[in-house]
Amino acid sequence: MLIKNSYQRSSLPAADFLLALLIIAAAFCSGANGQNQTAPLKAFTPPNFSIGGVLHHDDSFTSAGCRAVAAREFNAITSTAYLPYNVWADPTQPINTNGFTQVADWGIGNGLKIHGHVLVYPHINKDAPWWQRLPNNEVENMLFRYVDTFARARAGNVWCWDVVNEVIAEDNQPMDALGLRTDFKEYQAMGPGYVEKAFHWAKAADPNALLILNEAGCDVWNNKSTRMFEFVKYLRRRGVPIDGVGFQYHFVDVTQPNPDVDSLRRNLKRFADAGFKIFITEVDVASIRTKAPGPHHPGVSTPSDQQRQRQKRFFEQTLKIALEQPAVKAYLFWDFVDDYSWLHKTDRKIYNIQPGTYTHPTPFWCGKECPISPKQAYYGMLETLKTTPRVYRAD
Repeated sequence: MLIKNSYQRSSLPAADFLLALLIIAAAFCSGANGQNQTAPLKAFTPPNFSIGGVLHHDDSFTSAGCRAVAAREFNAITSTAYLPYNVWADPTQPINTNGFTQVADWGIGNGLKIHGHVLVYPHINKDAPWWQRLPNNEVENMLFRYVDTFARARAGNVWCWDVVNEVIAEDNQPMDALGLRTDFKEYQAMGPGYVEKAFHWAKAADPNALLILNEAGCDVWNNKSTRMFEFVKYLRRRGVPIDGVGFQYHFVDVTQPNPDVDSLRRNLKRFADAGFKIFITEVDVASIRTKAPGPHHPGVSTPSDQQRQRQKRFFEQTLKIALEQPAVKAYLFWDFVDDYSWLHKTDRKIYNIQPGTYTHPTPFWCGKECPISPKQAYYGMLETLKTTPRVYRAD
């Protein structure tokens, strides 16, 4: 998933100890829902299970408040890199890994596991004009350079890489017999083998990182998730070093009033039974605004109590399903503070949500225009972590 059409290196604000204390006090001591914080989310995670969220180096990472939340609450973070957005704007120049490594180094220094996103993302790569103009016979060499450079950037310190992202076709998209989209430049230049090669390149560059295929629209048991299931088994039969899969949990409470808990659970189980590690990589729950302004964001209306309760239920139920399945290694938010979310406000029509809509899709209110504070959803997940029976998880 992409946050915005920019990838500019930005200077990190100087540390402000007093500001951090004020933010932490506002976010966790006051209790926006009349509840008091006693311990962070990570204090209740079982062994070999991680909870965390994404920090984009040119956006949420620049916020002292977001960093304070991540350092307090999480034991893992996602650090991002996208080829087109000033990372490799000119193929005659070196690849710029500074944004990715800046966030990764901060996470490592704070004892957080690093989830890297993403090495091969054809849907986004097309946004680089030079990539679109690139002759097909040069694509493999350029793709290798990118994968190898980023996989080596913090080799030995990255816990997990999204090696390939969003390449399984939807029902109405052009696809091959493996279920791969055929309208991407990478496919047209290299055939289906580009996915296999990317995993082999990543493994050679960083042998210690877990390597996964990350997908959207595969959270429940459906045609697309079945294509994904068959494809990752195919990769493994061919000796591809794929350790697991990533599921993007993007929900909208008005179009999905209740998560299909049974389908979510059965879908995870079939991948687990096949021997794949599972990562829930991009969790958010869009909760459509009401007309009346609310207290949590100046000038922006907030969801009704009914909507907040539905959002809370989504987070609770999906986290519980993840905790109950031993193969699930992580539950990661995308994003975790409203003001930095790609869905708040939307810049285009997404999931039938009109552009300009504030959807409040994360566990924390605000972030830019008012202090960060936890929502009912946050406290629901805290209770879920405390009360869900622990299952044994292998490393």
